Amino acid sequence: MALPDGSTLEKVAIFSEGVNAYQRQGEPQTYGGSYDDFAGMVTRFWRDVPPAMAEDAIDQILAQAKVVDEGGNAPHLIFSGGAGTVALNSQYEYRLFQLLPVLQELDKAKAETLLRENPGLRPMLDHFPEGMQAVQPDFRMHPPKPGEAAPFSMSVSVGNRPPVAVNALAIQSRQEIQNKQKQISADAETNPRQAIAEAMSLPESMPSAVPFGGEGSSPRAEALLQIAQKVGKANSTVAKEALGALRKSLSQSPLLTQAKMIDDAAAQYLEIGDEDGAGKTLKEAVQIAEKLYAKDSDTDDPNRAFKGGWPSTNQWRRCVQTEARFSPNTAEEIIAGIRDPEIATFEKIYFATSLLGVQLDHLDAAVGTKAGNSYMRF
Repeated sequence: MALPDGSTLEKVAIFSEGVNAYQRQGEPQTYGGSYDDFAGMVTRFWRDVPPAMAEDAIDQILAQAKVVDEGGNAPHLIFSGGAGTVALNSQYEYRLFQLLPVLQELDKAKAETLLRENPGLRPMLDHFPEGMQAVQPDFRMHPPKPGEAAPFSMSVSVGNRPPVAVNALAIQSRQEIQNKQKQISADAETNPRQAIAEAMSLPESMPSAVPFGGEGSSPRAEALLQIAQKVGKANSTVAKEALGALRKSLSQSPLLTQAKMIDDAAAQYLEIGDEDGAGKTLKEAVQIAEKLYAKDSDTDDPNRAFKGGWPSTNQWRRCVQTEARFSPNTAEEIIAGIRDPEIATFEKIYFATSLLGVQLDHLDAAVGTKAGNSYMRF
């Protein structure tokens, strides 16, 4: 990604090293950063290498995906984004959905053969011709404008589950709400207070469209955040009004939804220069972290995922990182209040990186309980 245009030989050399590493390591089963593994490298840079090299890489990925499924570790995956929701029932389906749009340009005949062999994918690719890039855009390569980043969620379960069924009516309802959110975001430029009124008419909480697709979302809070991001410092009074309404609109939402929205609200307060608003919002965010920790450490059904990926760990991380931007002393107080010494140490590291001005990508929080495994973007 760092190489300038015209660095064809260097890109081919790095791509070749990626192929060799993938052959040694095999197919990963990590799904949060869909563009940060070898398949993501193919979708990003296939035009920068010889077509035969890109096609061979796709063949290898699909072959390795079959190996994962045959080993009894076939995942059930749900991805939801601004364009809609897609459910995939194996590693092979996941890679096909991700890579077939590329293969259609490299070898249309081969792509059509694979679609005939996997007819269940055709309706999804008809609806999402760009594959994964339609559902989960590559924001690292193409950063969104303020207020335009569509919410994204993901759920993963591995093991003996029936094929994922998607609630078509719920998806249609979600699509209608997303269309309203886009209109509200557009209205924010010309009549921001009217946009806030329109946002308040949206549901406070909305369940997932799939059986184990996470805890749902808050369309109202999402729209209010988009308004605040859209008007920004240019109309900080309206931005504060939208953020205040957002904070009051989360009482019926699941904890994870509350965590994500309240964290984004605190960050937006800072963007408009309101440190007092950010501080008050972060106090609410810390309370949510404590509630998440109670769930993660529940002795009857604890979170078996790596503790560094717990939702509570990631919630405290975001609190510390945001607080470090304007009140390092308060960030230290947050860390001192964390009862778990391992998580406290983890947060000290992120506190230090924040003080150094290091920009970090979003992380994926993981939950592994009796109900299965799920991942979500923080």
